[in-house]
Amino acid sequence: MAPLIRPPDARSLVDTYADAQYERRPHGLIFVNGKEVAATLQCPHCGAHFVSRKGSGHRRTYCFGCKAVTCGRVACDPCRPFVAGLERALGRMF
Repeated sequence: MAPLIRPPDARSLVDTYADAQYERRPHGLIFVNGKEVAATLQCPHCGAHFVSRKGSGHRRTYCFGCKAVTCGRVACDPCRPFVAGLERALGRMF
């Protein structure tokens, strides 16, 4: 018999975003029970959203070509804009 999986408590979800940094121009928002708990930024190279956290020690880089903060993955170090990749893919389709 499979174990019973309980959904996370809303209070614990809010606590996981307690150290989220304020973003002046967020790319996305996270809501829990109708309350905004965190803002996200989007990596210009891979399109992933991430939450900035003060003092987390996560490696983040700034791309001077895109003029935006990247998610910090090594694959996102060279400037390869996500939108340009989508346009190339759409161009091949039509």
